[in-house]
Amino acid sequence: MATSIDYSGAIIRIIVPVADLTVLDAGPPVLYELDTDAFFDDVKLLEADHIGICFQNAIDHNPPYTVFGDTFARKIEIMNSTNTNPVLGGVPNTEEYEVFFTPDTAASVKLTGSNNNIADIQNGILANSIVQVIPTNSAGLIIGPGSGLSAAQDTKLTNIDTRTTYHDKIINNYKELIKIATSWYLVIYDDGEISGGTEILRKKMTDSTGADITDLAAGVLAAELESTA
Repeated sequence: MATSIDYSGAIIRIIVPVADLTVLDAGPPVLYELDTDAFFDDVKLLEADHIGICFQNAIDHNPPYTVFGDTFARKIEIMNSTNTNPVLGGVPNTEEYEVFFTPDTAASVKLTGSNNNIADIQNGILANSIVQVIPTNSAGLIIGPGSGLSAAQDTKLTNIDTRTTYHDKIINNYKELIKIATSWYLVIYDDGEISGGTEILRKKMTDSTGADITDLAAGVLAAELESTA
């Protein structure tokens, strides 16, 4: 079970199964590691799917920056009313998100790879009451030799702008629904492309049970998913 988003509640919940995380110490209690760089990518893809595209951004970030040859790690933020959404012109989100590690049992999760607000209980970001979440936030978190990051994490962090460009295209570029046989697909095109052009994403439309959506009746979802310029 991969990271998912439950949109059914008043506060939208980002669900992270601990079984998918790296085990650092078998314990007890078990100590897991969450690569926040991979987590960021996972949530951005969920934002762009056929349900997430109807909602405000769940996550935002400031990219790495370099001072006197040292590259400092980026900041990742889960969005709610305590921070601002640049897509909305710098005003607080009207849709609030929280993070929940499942199952909520005696275990610890260490957050690595960024400065972030995932462990913020006071402002309602972290929803767990039992799982202990360990941030590694530091004003001097540096990417590269001596930072404590693996080579793979270092590569991901330094290439974050490339992935962010892709995520921006997923959100902003021309989209349309096409039907092949009995199945519907959401298709997103590259910059400047329209129907029939270069595709950057083709995603099969399914319902919550995984079954094909065969009929798009008139309604809010249908209107939201119609082809857009």
